[in-house]
Amino acid sequence: MSAIARSFLFSVFASVITVSAPPCEGAFEQALNGRVIERDSGKPIADAFVIATWTHQGADPWGSRTSCVRLEIARTDEAGRYSFPLPIFGTEPEVQVFMPGFEQYDAKSSLTDEEVYAENRLVKVVPFTGPPEKRRHLYNAVSSLRTCHKDNLTDTLMPLYQAVDKEAAQLGLRGNFVRMLEWRRRTEQEEKRRQERGK
Repeated sequence: MSAIARSFLFSVFASVITVSAPPCEGAFEQALNGRVIERDSGKPIADAFVIATWTHQGADPWGSRTSCVRLEIARTDEAGRYSFPLPIFGTEPEVQVFMPGFEQYDAKSSLTDEEVYAENRLVKVVPFTGPPEKRRHLYNAVSSLRTCHKDNLTDTLMPLYQAVDKEAAQLGLRGNFVRMLEWRRRTEQEEKRRQERGK
């Protein structure tokens, strides 16, 4: 191989290494910023839990199971604003809101990509007026967040689950979400102690 060819291959290899090298922290992050408002008045909703989940389909050999691969939970400020770190390379997360006494307003059952993009940033809620049993659907969705992949998942979910338990008790429903998290935490701590003893 000639010297020129060797020099060319080296420069290409060096370029590949440069592109493939891990970037500095935060280089792959941007922000998903939005607001939560009351639909009719347009007033901001403060202290609402805004839950963003990223899912992946194909978690089983048949490609039929969907798993939650990332979870972020934010609280809205006095202006109803929220913000999440958003990977540059990836899909838009599903965004849902939990606020005691309110439910998320869905104007349509089917949205275009542009509408989904907008809805993820301006979330409208309306006062909850249905029977208590209607709330169980939301509680089941909140319960499923325990399967998401995230460091310190128990600590992340605890404030949300405390709020859900409080509302469930007020509606005469059985929550026990905090109890489930505490059981999970004890199980994780026991497993960690077993691993340390086995070292």
